[in-house]
Amino acid sequence: MENEANQNVSDSLLTENNISEDYISINPGSTTQNPNEESSPEETPTSDENDVKTVRVNFDNLISQNSDTVGWIYVNSTNINFPVVKASNNDFYLKHNFKKEYNSAGWIYADYRNNFDDLDQNTVIYGHNRRNGTMFSNLKYYLKNNFAKANNAKYFTFNTKSQNYLAEIYSVYKINASLLSFSTNFNSVEEYQSFIDKSKSQSAVDFETQISTNDKTLTLCTCDDNTIYRIVVNAKLIPILTE
Repeated sequence: MENEANQNVSDSLLTENNISEDYISINPGSTTQNPNEESSPEETPTSDENDVKTVRVNFDNLISQNSDTVGWIYVNSTNINFPVVKASNNDFYLKHNFKKEYNSAGWIYADYRNNFDDLDQNTVIYGHNRRNGTMFSNLKYYLKNNFAKANNAKYFTFNTKSQNYLAEIYSVYKINASLLSFSTNFNSVEEYQSFIDKSKSQSAVDFETQISTNDKTLTLCTCDDNTIYRIVVNAKLIPILTE
């Protein structure tokens, strides 16, 4: 019942906020991305094999419904298509949905330490792995090499009110929950480089993504199909330039 209730909330958000699809052109192997020209409302966006699907979001509407709204995440080839919220702690949205109603399925939420006016070196977003395949459940597909290596599968999009980003995955791995610890910022360039190197060395898939300490990271985290392990996805954030 709670899974169904959350699905209804998600469906209504997509409808009420007029969330529409668009495409970002990418050049595989390059770190330079540019958005397609914006299509008019009556036009249907088109794509080719070098395009990544994204969404257009009305943040003012979302924030009017929940002032905790800080972003929107859309992951291609999955059912991950949600507004991201942030509370004053990392517990509230474990068991509350976007409408702040009690729900064991929770919602997709950012680490309370993260800043969204100017993103930290590492922005961390959490979500449950539900048995019905909702919330962040589909992240486990990235552990499979054939899925992760599919055309443009390593790219997805993350939007905030002030900036849209293309996210390029550079690592995915499972880790014992007792060993999991995230920093949102690092004390030195060397410390951040160590985080990047360790993440890449643990990855179940070689994404061949080039990343430096000048880049910012988006980290997604969910449970494995049990409570012992966590699945972690690290991606480089690339600002989408507007024309």
